[in-house]
Amino acid sequence: MKKITFASVTFAVTVVNHYSFRSEVACGYGKDVIAYATERFLCRFGKFKHIFARECWKARVAERKRRTKYSFEYIVPASLMELPGNWVRLKGKVDGNGANIYSIELLKIHPVLKKESLE
Repeated sequence: MKKITFASVTFAVTVVNHYSFRSEVACGYGKDVIAYATERFLCRFGKFKHIFARECWKARVAERKRRTKYSFEYIVPASLMELPGNWVRLKGKVDGNGANIYSIELLKIHPVLKKESLE
């Protein structure tokens, strides 16, 4: 878990303990190393910090009945995260406490290109 302060909003970026991991490439890293690389990348990348801070703030100020979790799915180049493969797919939710990552996948081919090759 990493705590971030962005635009006077403090929130946490966390990869949950029992996250699902799938890899299409040979990967010699353990799940803890992949979780650390993911948290580090999300904490350093400005766009994600801005999105997570905004959604976390929205969840905090919303009325009880309207509090919903913001689900997200991002596909980023694996080289930016220093992980094997070509692409990394991240899935998670943002609530009032911060961002929680539930699934990490290491991909060979971008999913859009994979769909086009099947047709």
